[in-house]
Amino acid sequence: MKIHSVFFQIVACVGFMYSVSVTAGEWRFPMAISYIGGTNDVADLYSDNIENEVAGADVSSLVIPIGTSFHPYYEFDAGFGLGAGIGPAMVLSAESSSGSRDYDYLNIPVNVDIRYTFSKTGFAPYLRAGVRKNNASGDYEIGDNIGTFYGVGVEFRTSSRVHLGIEIAKDNSEIEFIVVDQFGFRSGSKKIKPTGLMVSFYAIF
Repeated sequence: MKIHSVFFQIVACVGFMYSVSVTAGEWRFPMAISYIGGTNDVADLYSDNIENEVAGADVSSLVIPIGTSFHPYYEFDAGFGLGAGIGPAMVLSAESSSGSRDYDYLNIPVNVDIRYTFSKTGFAPYLRAGVRKNNASGDYEIGDNIGTFYGVGVEFRTSSRVHLGIEIAKDNSEIEFIVVDQFGFRSGSKKIKPTGLMVSFYAIF
């Protein structure tokens, strides 16, 4: 993964948000812990590939289906908002029983979105939609694309400085992986939605 590429994507997102926050409104800074629904799909592909590529291999892997993310947004008085985010990051580490080598995978997605919140106080349901870009690296990763995503959630806005929230989101962005066939040849590819389904719990500052 090219870390500088992720950095420039984040800078571009923040710059865009700052450029539009010129009218009356309010910044909000949600931090989330998310369940990542596509984690097992990536883990299964790695397991199958290693077993096909390394004769007699018994694969052990460490899979973390939970990730953290940061999604600041600017909410205008009318209820519309513009935001950007980074995460949730996904990490996978695997090795064959022969111990010949380790296999790793890392993905750090970034996104921009527009939202509408139906209430500014109390129980505040919202809808949001945008585009997400995966930034992946790993032994079998060969490419990623930009895809749309959308989510529905609710914030519980109280008089305290920190609010809570929950969201369910669907993400259509994909990562393309090499597929190793039963004869050990890298014979094709497969696209996976690594964050296809996300369930997130927020603390909003």
